[in-house]
Amino acid sequence: MTVLPYVLLLWIHVFCMAFWMGSMVFGLILGGADGVQQALTGDARTTRLLRRLPLAYGIAIPLGIVTGILLGTVFGPVRSLAALFTPYGLTMAAAFLLVAVAGAGGTAAAGFDAEPRAALARGRDRHPRRLHLHDADALRALTGPPYYRTLDPMAAFLANVGANASHRVQSPLHADGSFTLYPIPETIPWAPPMLRMPEIWKERAVHLDPDLTSPIPTYGDNCSTAGRAYSLRQARPGDLIAFVARLCPTDNSRPPNLHLVAALTIEDVKPNLLADPGAGWWDANAHIRRARATREHWNGFWVFRGDRERTGHLPKAVALDRRLAAELIPITWHPARTEQQTIASHTRAVRRLTGEPEALLRQLCPTSRS
Repeated sequence: MTVLPYVLLLWIHVFCMAFWMGSMVFGLILGGADGVQQALTGDARTTRLLRRLPLAYGIAIPLGIVTGILLGTVFGPVRSLAALFTPYGLTMAAAFLLVAVAGAGGTAAAGFDAEPRAALARGRDRHPRRLHLHDADALRALTGPPYYRTLDPMAAFLANVGANASHRVQSPLHADGSFTLYPIPETIPWAPPMLRMPEIWKERAVHLDPDLTSPIPTYGDNCSTAGRAYSLRQARPGDLIAFVARLCPTDNSRPPNLHLVAALTIEDVKPNLLADPGAGWWDANAHIRRARATREHWNGFWVFRGDRERTGHLPKAVALDRRLAAELIPITWHPARTEQQTIASHTRAVRRLTGEPEALLRQLCPTSRS
């Protein structure tokens, strides 16, 4: 046996497997994938680390497996079927059985539509592509909990925002497809640093969310306390939040309908705010403004920062009609309700889309700054 190659392979194998097992122990300590994700997205430096995890696993896990095979066969005693029944062979077989079990628990069938989050978060590709088993699907299988979610397909979220049928103010839709999105009013009296729009809501404070025209675009929601927003706890940098709003045609040519009106590509996340985090990119968000004004609304809301180059209002509204709604979300049509009533009932809660619906939503929402 040549000593140098053996020692080199041994150390590579030990390092790669220690990285894998160490990450799993770390995840167990923090309570699984949600705990890890929340811990790593709490700081900009660790958020950048999170985006690099797919690449790290893409190198470490396959390399650890290959070196393990070489150490047991070429540089070890397992050179025949009979050798598998020796103590060394049984140990080696048990190790690969553990890998297989982790794979079975952490992945679906081959052909899973996936894209490493880091690539999309950096903007190299805005749509998922089908990968082969040896890419993201295999890595997701081998890493398993707690990190397999960092290799999930990119997602898009459908969030209903703006003034609705319960408000006296209606967001106007013009004949050329352009529109103005009016925010909802706050339920509490105005106090600084809350905002007002006297031309729309007179002296009432307004909840301008999403805020896509500030230097740093943001969107906030009560992901910890409101069931309708719970799916946003899965949102990650690179994901898209598409906004749906009820628009009223100014020429009264048709009834008010739901439309796609804006989109935000997530760049960063500030989760579960229970106290003032101090100054930061989140300062202009409506939830932050309200909580600072009252000092009583730090209720675990989340704030999402938009990539300013891939966030903004759509140049023209896209009608969320029966055909498009059926392509985006599972929907049950109620004979006693109108189409728009049915669509509205299915979009009250934020919907998470992956695969073909997610790709379609990205195509419909070109996220250029406006």
